[in-house]
Amino acid sequence: MMSSTAVDAGTGIRRGHRSPDVVRLVLVDDHAMLREGLRSVLEREDDLAVVGEAGSQAEAEAVIRAVSPDVVVLDLKLSAGSDYDGLSLCAEILSIPVDE
Repeated sequence: MMSSTAVDAGTGIRRGHRSPDVVRLVLVDDHAMLREGLRSVLEREDDLAVVGEAGSQAEAEAVIRAVSPDVVVLDLKLSAGSDYDGLSLCAEILSIPVDE
């Protein structure tokens, strides 16, 4: 059972009511093609919904605050600068208050 959602054209964030039967995901990776591929595979499942995407740490924090997903699929290497950008983002994500 999928929840009814609307996609915000500016952010790519899906808004709508929550269904307890659907796991809401945010994809975070600096490669858009990888995010698109993951989205297409994950959304084949009736109990998964990609509700947001981000290509950087700042985008991820904004999207996660906006949609309060159940799960964040996070790339460990988000930029060419560091091999572990995702670890610092993971710590930031854990400090974001959960909207219940």
